[in-house]
Amino acid sequence: MNYGKSKIEYLAIPITITLMMLSVVAGDIALLINDREYHVFFSVITLLYLFPYLYIILLSRSQPPLAWTIVFFIALKVYFLVMGNIDGSIALSDGGDAVTVHIPNAQKLTSFNDYIEHLFSVGGVYNGRLTHVLIALYSLVLVYFNFDQFAWVNIYNIAYIFNSIICIGTIFIYYRAALIYSSSIDFSRRAAWFIALNPFFILITSLPQKEPLLFFALSLFLYFLVQGKKNYIILLATLLIILFERVYMIPLLLTIVVFYGKIIKPINIILVLAGLFSVQSFIGFDMAFSMHAAHVEALTDIEGSFIEGHGLISNIIRTFFGPAFFRPFLSEYLSFPILYLSHTLLFVFYSYIALKSITNLKDIGLVIFLSYLYTLVFIPFHGTFKVFLVVSFSGLFLDEISFVKLSKMPRGMPRGIFNAPYLLRRLLRKSTSAYADKGNAPLPL
Repeated sequence: MNYGKSKIEYLAIPITITLMMLSVVAGDIALLINDREYHVFFSVITLLYLFPYLYIILLSRSQPPLAWTIVFFIALKVYFLVMGNIDGSIALSDGGDAVTVHIPNAQKLTSFNDYIEHLFSVGGVYNGRLTHVLIALYSLVLVYFNFDQFAWVNIYNIAYIFNSIICIGTIFIYYRAALIYSSSIDFSRRAAWFIALNPFFILITSLPQKEPLLFFALSLFLYFLVQGKKNYIILLATLLIILFERVYMIPLLLTIVVFYGKIIKPINIILVLAGLFSVQSFIGFDMAFSMHAAHVEALTDIEGSFIEGHGLISNIIRTFFGPAFFRPFLSEYLSFPILYLSHTLLFVFYSYIALKSITNLKDIGLVIFLSYLYTLVFIPFHGTFKVFLVVSFSGLFLDEISFVKLSKMPRGMPRGIFNAPYLLRRLLRKSTSAYADKGNAPLPL
């Protein structure tokens, strides 16, 4: 309910957005003044981004309209694009998946037949195949406008722009999924805010990597889960993207489909078997386990964990409470991105979400718990993968962790059904309905 909101609470939204934008700008100014040498004091400035971001999630009864959230997201993206080209940080050719995997594979694709063969061939690189095709298509856009398609900065710029468009689509679908799940406008606005302004979401989707498509796929997956009458075409589209981009996620998603509902339906069992068959046909379980072993070895060789060993207890701690949130305060872990500290400090927040999911094993709480469990069993030392899953799903779990409850379903309306005629009748009767407060009107964004 939104009764009793004061003018100060409504002003909190523009004040919050202003503080977050100022923190990003202030951090860049501090770096310029210090000749681009990073100092731990500059990290404190970025806390001005983290605290307002969490205020909207944990304490605010007023939620920014979807349009405001998207405009702010676009403003940040444009700002980072401009600043990245000014200071040269938009393209770093010293490592990372974009440089070592995605761009080199994309540059090998020169024709339509190459695209199809790359997507469906047995062998080669299995992760990020659709991303490679998209980067190859972006290169054609560069050629059309007479830009050098092999220049790092041009590839990063064009991918940045198209990734931002994909992200806006993700935010819209995420919002719709939250609306179906809760039948509450404020709940949906908070969910959109959570993902759109999440530092990890902003940072990881800025690169020519597979994460923009993966976030888009999981927003579709959430949309499928919360539907009362399931549209399995949406699930198929989700699994197809995942098959091309990160094939080892398919068992997790299919497990979620089976256990999400209170009743295990035969069609869900069939889906699991079909999914496993597709994995076997596409990559083969032997190859999957071999790739997993190689991935495990590569990650453990980095030796970036503060916890020694990979036993059961250490991996439980690593999964539910890692990575270490205090790393940016140590000189060897200081990083240039302005949002990096805020992203890292949120690891504490994600651990809180993990603990709450254990005590809320239903609906989205179960989805989050299964995600943590899957990470624990297969890749407990892959912090980026875990954070990706948590950020993808937790926007619909915020009522369980916030001090303000925003989820409110109309009486007699089953969860998971976006019944437009029903909501319209409710809206028309709002003058006499106890439910019809401003925050739960179904039509505004």
